Amino acid sequence: MGNNRILGYDMNEEGKLVPNQDAWIIKRIFDAFMSGMTYKSIADDLNAAGAKRMRSKRPFNGDTVIRILHNSAYVGDLHLQQEAPTDYLTKQPMKNVEYETYYVEDDHEGIISREVWNQVKAIFEKEKKEREAGIHRTKAPTHFLYGIVFCAECGSPMVRRTYTNRNKTRYKAWNCRERFRKKNDCKNASIREEDLLGEILTSMREHGIELTGDDEKDIVENVRRVEVGMEEIKILFRADTGAEEELGATVEDFD
Repeated sequence: MGNNRILGYDMNEEGKLVPNQDAWIIKRIFDAFMSGMTYKSIADDLNAAGAKRMRSKRPFNGDTVIRILHNSAYVGDLHLQQEAPTDYLTKQPMKNVEYETYYVEDDHEGIISREVWNQVKAIFEKEKKEREAGIHRTKAPTHFLYGIVFCAECGSPMVRRTYTNRNKTRYKAWNCRERFRKKNDCKNASIREEDLLGEILTSMREHGIELTGDDEKDIVENVRRVEVGMEEIKILFRADTGAEEELGATVEDFD
């Protein structure tokens, strides 16, 4: 942590970090993130509330919020020597020098709870896995099925697109992203959104999952993954439902 100066903390006579009058800023950031606010929205909220940064007179921005959310000091842990030592003359990291990194849990009083910290870490880990799977979320709101529906033929995410039929009627359908981009030889067919939702909800009812009438809420809370193939749909439910089913719905059923 460099000179041990960190927003939300002071250092006491024993050399330990103790929360100070700015701790509310940290709590507000983590609470806002857990509520689903974007980094920019969190920064705007802090600036409107009069929050001040420690080393800069500039207002909070999204990058500042991200750094705070990744800082383990706020849960009470201490991560030492995270980077290579800096060369005294060049002020650059000495990449060829070996060094050891240390992580100490419960080194000082945390501003946020361990439970909140673990939840935030889980969100970041989920986002990382989505990026590795080719799912790149934008700042704009996305459909709730995005990141859940995948092509069973090539494994790529399926994407939502608008089509027009012979009667000039527009409709939504999901198709393999890589087939649409012509990046591979995938031949998987598209599936109308109304048919896809119908199959998912029907399967949920058959497994005794109580539906509230809010399709988005019911599916997000119960469905882990949907794999759409050329001959069948495979629906994987979350572990707490104990249910998994392969549906024998054919491509013709969706035409």
